[in-house]
Formats: sequence, structure tokens, C-alpha cells
Amino acid sequence: MKSTSFIFVQILLFSFALISCNNRSNADNKQNYYYEPTVSVISGTIKVEPCLYADDSVANIREDSYILNLEKSINVISNFDTTKISKIQLTFNPDEVKVQNYKNKKVRLTGTFFGWDNGHHHTPVLINVNKIELK
Repeated sequence: MKSTSFIFVQILLFSFALISCNNRSNADNKQNYYYEPTVSVISGTIKVEPCLYADDSVANIREDSYILNLEKSINVISNFDTTKISKIQLTFNPDEVKVQNYKNKKVRLTGTFFGWDNGHHHTPVLINVNKIELK
């Protein structure tokens, strides 16, 4: 009876160890993110891309946008759908976040996701950047 209990405890401890390692692996390879108010951290390279502002009342006007090219595609989940993206437009308060200092550099961004809703938005999902740091 004692040896059966000992084997059961060993199996139980081994199972907890496997679950713990598996959870750590999922955290390192996160692919699913959520719209605001959830705060997310993502990585990639910042580029400036020329885009056209499209509005029925005026001609198309060129405007440059800061775009984060992600290291790998992610899913951003809203209440209505899931969007798989590999690049994302950045929005930010220029007095608080100096994105222009990070052009063509690998960075880690902290912020909240939201969906496009006007002609100035050039990717289906955008991120409002609260923090930026070199990776």
C-alpha cells in the first residue's frame, strides 16, 4: 500500500511539472491578444509607410504612418471577430511617446488594440502606444 501511494505521489508531481513547463511555453509564444481595455505587449520593427487618406469629400491625400512590422503574425480578438495581422499602425501622444526615435529599430510596445474606423487608419487593427523600448 505504501509503494502504491509513493508511485501516485511521483506521478502527481511529474504531471504538475509538465503542466508548469507547458504553461511557460505558451506565455513565450503568445498569439492571441484582445481589444482595449486589455493592455498588450508586442514586438517588431517600426517603419514609416506612405499611405493615402481616403475621404469622399476630398481627393486622396498622402500621409505617412508609423507601422509596426510584427516578428510573427498574431490574432487580435474583439467581441465580433478575430483578425490575424502581421503589421499594425501605431497611434500615440507625441508629447509622451517619441516613436520617431525608433524608426527602423526592433522595439517592444505596450498599449491597447482597437479597430480602424476612419480614413486615417491604414491597418484593420491599430495599437494606442503607451510605452516603447528597444528590444
